[in-house]
Amino acid sequence: MFERLMAKQVKYGFGTPVVEERASGRFLGLCGLGVPTYPEPLPFDPCVEIGWRLIGDVWGEGDCSGSLADLA
Repeated sequence: MFERLMAKQVKYGFGTPVVEERASGRFLGLCGLGVPTYPEPLPFDPCVEIGWRLIGDVWGEGDCSGSLADLA
């Protein structure tokens, strides 16, 4: 998975970087921008999507909201 994410980062200039807890550096998940890769083209291609994957115990704490606000 890491190699695939890094290849997209290089290709598009953006990706889904790691989200860490500021105080401890604990891994919380991934959050960022991506170009979807589906088997069939989407009716609105090309597009960029916002995506995240977080560990369950941090859901609802605003970690991705803050990360995505940094992208704006």
